[in-house]
Amino acid sequence: MVLTVKPHFEAAADVTNITLKPYLSRSGSTSDVSMPAFAVPTAPFERVFDIQDAQIQAGGKTLLRNVNWCIRKGEKWLLQGPNGSGKTTLTSLMYADNPNAYAQDLVVFDKKRGSGESIWQIKARIGFVSPEIQNYWPQSARVIDVVRSGLSGTQVLVRPVKAAEQEHIEALLLALGLAPFAQLNLGQLSAGEKKLVMIARALALNPPVLILDEPFQGLDAEKTTMVQQLFTHLAGPERTLLQIAHEESEILDCIEKRAEIVHGYLSIHP
Repeated sequence: MVLTVKPHFEAAADVTNITLKPYLSRSGSTSDVSMPAFAVPTAPFERVFDIQDAQIQAGGKTLLRNVNWCIRKGEKWLLQGPNGSGKTTLTSLMYADNPNAYAQDLVVFDKKRGSGESIWQIKARIGFVSPEIQNYWPQSARVIDVVRSGLSGTQVLVRPVKAAEQEHIEALLLALGLAPFAQLNLGQLSAGEKKLVMIARALALNPPVLILDEPFQGLDAEKTTMVQQLFTHLAGPERTLLQIAHEESEILDCIEKRAEIVHGYLSIHP
């Protein structure tokens, strides 16, 4: 079976440009850049993630008990909790990276897990950023190839890039200050620049859902401000967002609801 992943930016009628604050380049010079135009993402679902009465384990240890949590389309959530409390394990259930999903009463994009959907169909709707994701890439990988791979949700894009997709990716690279590095290898970039590459990759399909696990880790103050503006701009009514953050200063302005892991239980705060 060949899975065709459809970009979510084909409808060009409803788009918005944003001008970011000047981006500080490696040389110390600044330049105004504009974000690429993002269409309202295609989101033909109501429940993004709905888990009921779940017991969540990792490494033979029960991390969370009696988890009941429903994230609906367009909601903006913050997930907090101490290190090791189960935040990453919980988000792995959402992102189809945890086989224990099939043992839970879990609905993702209005479908119960195990009802026939593929993990790639789930991943194609989610832009995922985490502190660890860049570690899965060889240092010899070219920046442009890493970002293009976001069109498939895998590490390798095995089809030609469409003109509209290439235009979108080039605009992303320009907006994030990565255009001069497009042909460089990841190993030639700083940690902060690698994080920006992964953010660009996560946005390649203009996904209707963003899972942002410590998205500013490794970024300096200038880049953090720039990326905060980007995510806030993307947080329209049709896009769902989940952020994991420890620092109050990093919480996005668009956040509306909060979930917190305390002593093995998930508490929901309106």
